[in-house]
Amino acid sequence: MLEGVFVSIFSRLEDPRLERTRKHKFLDIIGLALFAVLAGAHGYTEIEDFCRHHKEWLKHYFELPNGIPSHDTFCRVFSAINAQAFEESFFTWLKAVIKMFPENVIAIDGKSIRASRRARSGLKALHIVNAWSCANGISLGQMIVDDKTNEITVIPDILKKLCIEGAIVTLDAMGCQKAIAEQVITQKGDYILRVKANQGQLYDAMETTFKQAENLQYQSMTYYQALDETNNDHGRIESRQCVVLPLMYLFGMKLKWKGLKSLILVISERETHEGKTEEYRYYMSSLDPKHPEEILRSIREHWQVENNLHWVLDVAYREDQCRIRNENSALNMSWLRKIGLGLLKRAEHIKGSIRRKQLAIWAKPEYVLDIVKI
Repeated sequence: MLEGVFVSIFSRLEDPRLERTRKHKFLDIIGLALFAVLAGAHGYTEIEDFCRHHKEWLKHYFELPNGIPSHDTFCRVFSAINAQAFEESFFTWLKAVIKMFPENVIAIDGKSIRASRRARSGLKALHIVNAWSCANGISLGQMIVDDKTNEITVIPDILKKLCIEGAIVTLDAMGCQKAIAEQVITQKGDYILRVKANQGQLYDAMETTFKQAENLQYQSMTYYQALDETNNDHGRIESRQCVVLPLMYLFGMKLKWKGLKSLILVISERETHEGKTEEYRYYMSSLDPKHPEEILRSIREHWQVENNLHWVLDVAYREDQCRIRNENSALNMSWLRKIGLGLLKRAEHIKGSIRRKQLAIWAKPEYVLDIVKI
């Protein structure tokens, strides 16, 4: 039966059901859903399927006073659980069962669940902003973006939930805002912000500055650079050159961004059998310009939130095809997938990709006992 740290933490989570409707144990519902998601269940119907297939084995670990809950029961409960409290409980439990490393780079980016869009009703797809720990390979937090707002209004709220002291927060162009930069510095972190055309005047000023510096071959300028070359599979070679200028060289405008020290140009080159492509990307940062290697490494690590979280959620959990529209339910299921993903990455006793690990657990649920400590 469920016991130990799991019960200690989740017994504090409020059961949203009325007393007369509590046919199944609240902790059973949460624990069963976790086991099923680790086995690759994509939604409530598949959670029920997993539990029914392994009912006799699950009886050793769950009370199940009225058998396996139906998919409708899972849906009703997850739609009613307070999403923030659910997230905090699972993150507290996660820290208790795995070793956590000090944060170095925290990447923040948003992801839409496309199948949740309702065109006839005029409802956009649900959009969730995620904070990703590059050091630990887990999600640190999430928040849903209201239909009437955008990421700019949500990022400050998700930052408040995080301990970013001593860490580098990386954000795409949507997060390139004075207020967000100030908040990161106030919380004793550093930032690297992507500058795109949405910051028109700033983008033009940075482009002009680096073009003039390049034309002059950086003569009489104090600048710093780093180079990173990667030989990838399939005959592809990628290289990135990072050039960092101190803020004082910015041409054409004065910036009053809290903590701002560095102007950054990353020249990305990709060479394949089809030819060679080159891309110029601009960033601004509170990091000291004398450390271009750290800056380039942090910019590269930002893509973990895309490659190791968003892409894997779509491939392993088909999240992009999830049609759940209820915000609470969508948030809770999305968070359960992210917890499952973080645990599966650490499941070294099962060899192979995330999907192969899921299939192994579905076939042999005993594997899950080496992943979780209930």
